[in-house]
Amino acid sequence: MSKFKGIEDAARDGTQPDLTSGRLQADKPIAAQSMIACMSDPVVVKDSSGKYLMANPAMCEFLGCSVSDIPGKTDLDFFPSNQAEALGLDLAEASAEACSRKREGYISGRNGDCWMEVETSSLGEGNGVVTLMRDLSGRKRIESIILDMATGLAAVTGEAFFNSLVIKLAESLDADFAFVGALKENGSRWVRTKALCGMGELQENFEYHLDGTPCDEVLNGEACIHTQGVQDLFPEDHLLVEMGIEAYAGVPLFDREGFFSGLMTVLFKGPIKDPGQVQTILSLFAVRASVEVERQAGIEELRQSEREKTAILDGLGSIRASYVDPDLAVIWTNVPEGEQPLLCDIDEIRRTDPSKCPILRTLATCEVARDECSDGKGGVYIVQSTPVRDRRGRLTGVVYIAVDITERKRMEEDLVAAREAADSANMAKSAFLATMSHEIRTPLN
Repeated sequence: MSKFKGIEDAARDGTQPDLTSGRLQADKPIAAQSMIACMSDPVVVKDSSGKYLMANPAMCEFLGCSVSDIPGKTDLDFFPSNQAEALGLDLAEASAEACSRKREGYISGRNGDCWMEVETSSLGEGNGVVTLMRDLSGRKRIESIILDMATGLAAVTGEAFFNSLVIKLAESLDADFAFVGALKENGSRWVRTKALCGMGELQENFEYHLDGTPCDEVLNGEACIHTQGVQDLFPEDHLLVEMGIEAYAGVPLFDREGFFSGLMTVLFKGPIKDPGQVQTILSLFAVRASVEVERQAGIEELRQSEREKTAILDGLGSIRASYVDPDLAVIWTNVPEGEQPLLCDIDEIRRTDPSKCPILRTLATCEVARDECSDGKGGVYIVQSTPVRDRRGRLTGVVYIAVDITERKRMEEDLVAAREAADSANMAKSAFLATMSHEIRTPLN
């Protein structure tokens, strides 16, 4: 059923719909313009030839005319020829098919062009049409901003991403300042900006404490918008005064586990004219910014882990340490370049007896394996291979540790030789004493 059913009936039989209940009351004769007049969107009724019969106050305000100027006029009296032609086509198609025709396009009003949804519905055969226009300029602008920002940010990451993001936010929202900030550490109330745009240019990053700032409200996990008077609301935030800020809007950033990781903020020296648009744009790009903040945090964690691993490996001295994947490709090692990270020839052992190689036993059993191995050059090592699993318990690699015990083995062999020599000396001594004792006891002939 057409949403203009009430108008259609009123136009045909001179009755007015009940505006409070939405039901038609045919027993109350009243003009159809009562329903039209109460509509907030521009509405005009035309006869089958396209002449205006009536228009509501919203339409008159849009066109910049009075109600008395409407009757007898046509689209050509108010709109450019190309727009009038399109509106005429709407009338012709809606009348011919006794249906509604809906489209979007620019419509010129007294304040300039607006992107409008134009819906033209037939009032019945020969009764003309009613045309309703809805201003979608805000939505169209948001779509344009989103497309422009998405295109500009699609191929950048890291510092370049944040720099581009704050510049585009400031430009698109007519903000004087825009920044993305991240918590310095989990649970901290200190924020460090990842990028800051001020007065159209990138500025030096800085750190600040959340106490007494509007950003503290964002920490609660919801968008915070103060369209004006933000200095009065947060008198302890001296930066607002120094920067001359009148309005504030900020949205939280979250990591994949749902914890607060930072915020994205725009600041204005004047009142915010369209808070809905500002919040929409911030909320949409907060998702992308959250991912990038977490990605950078992950990269920094990896770098820190790499630094710690390097320090550990450097501190191992003669202990050989390597990490290999299940295909035995070396991921990292402290073995000098040019030397074999693994002591044994894996391919050769596979062809003979895999049980002799700890790393192959670990790959086969997913258990720790320990053994004594030779490097084939006279060196002897105690080797231990330890499985590494992911969060699902799947084997992802093996840590291979080899401790050089060549010197210890040599010392053990020397000790064994010395002990055997001592035992031999003791045996010779005992034999000598036994012989002497016998000679002493035996009388001379």
